[in-house]
Amino acid sequence: MTLSGILTVLWFALKPWLWLIILALVVLVAAQLAGRRKGYRCLSTQGRFAWIFGPILGLIAFFVLPSFFNSQMGYVQTSIDWLALIGGSLAVTVYALMVLRPLCHLRSCKR
Repeated sequence: MTLSGILTVLWFALKPWLWLIILALVVLVAAQLAGRRKGYRCLSTQGRFAWIFGPILGLIAFFVLPSFFNSQMGYVQTSIDWLALIGGSLAVTVYALMVLRPLCHLRSCKR
């Protein structure tokens, strides 16, 4: 398969979810910009709520992701399926941390 064929297949796979991807990017950029305007930095020690709630969201995503794609946990059998499921839940965890940590900083910063 050529590179253009691969890109065509990827485009048609992403097309129904494009609005959700754009919405997630807008939320991420808005949270990061709002936090950075009030002095948030990536290495700050604030945000205990985010460090607790982010992995909880990732664990919830581990069980919800198969039904999100019209599947079931019983169909997750091969190692590739498990890697995709674990990778998706880790992505949700990282995304939640990247959104929640600046928002926690906004909540705790002095105005």
